[in-house]
Amino acid sequence: GTGFVELAMESYLASGGTLPVELRDMVFLRPLDVPEAAPRDVETRLTPAGSDMVFEIRSACLADGREGMVLNASGTLGAVDEVADTVDICALSARCTTVLTQHNTDGFVSPQEAHLNFGPRWRVVQDAKTG
Repeated sequence: GTGFVELAMESYLASGGTLPVELRDMVFLRPLDVPEAAPRDVETRLTPAGSDMVFEIRSACLADGREGMVLNASGTLGAVDEVADTVDICALSARCTTVLTQHNTDGFVSPQEAHLNFGPRWRVVQDAKTG
């Protein structure tokens, strides 16, 4: 899903959008399915909506022998005048007293992996704190 956020942001900035920007109402409809060693066309469409930009990210698909594009994600990007207060990371970390650690090549296994094959670079989280 973060790849869709990055595609939307880069498209927004390439079209003349500026930072800081707010991401609103993002919906993830389906993952980007890329077969092993095969390219997949992906397009990002931006449509002006007042001072905002509505985006749609679509990928190539084949259904019933016909080629087309399927909607993967959509949302709205808009410039903001003020940025929210910064977060005190040290104070936040101090409140999180439950620590989970996984220091091996497998990393944490995501529950989504029961349904999707994310590939070998997906397991990057080694430490997590909750509280």
